[in-house]
Amino acid sequence: ASSSSSSHFSSSSRFLLETPSSFGDEPWLTTPGYNHDSLIPAPSWVGLALGWTMTGIYMSGRVPQIMMNYKRGSVEGLSISMFTLAVIGNATYMASILARSCAWWRIKPNLPWLVDAAMCLMLDAVILSQYFVYMLRDRRLKRAASAETAAVARAG
Repeated sequence: ASSSSSSHFSSSSRFLLETPSSFGDEPWLTTPGYNHDSLIPAPSWVGLALGWTMTGIYMSGRVPQIMMNYKRGSVEGLSISMFTLAVIGNATYMASILARSCAWWRIKPNLPWLVDAAMCLMLDAVILSQYFVYMLRDRRLKRAASAETAAVARAG
């Protein structure tokens, strides 16, 4: 194990395990000297690189959905409850990281996951906005069509 301070938290998981828990006195979380060896020996940058890769891949999945919704002018077939729960999940995930501390040395190892959660929140907000815009438009069109049908029936 390296003794330099820059390698103390080689991944966010290790960081969270080495930080005392505020939810209780679980000995496996707070005992000094607890063995935190990696399951697979790897340089400390590997976890960070995987985190940034995950961020790019995960966020890139939202953009084609936004574009398809825009081109179709519809969110038909989209599970709005899934996106709503994703927003809640990403918001609470970000809050859980930032609630521990806003100090840069604590945020830095979690940066890929924070960026991912923040960007997904923004992209999910676009998708949810599309849902409400298209839903309101469709309701107006249905009302107009119903009014036109009723007018034709009265005239006929």
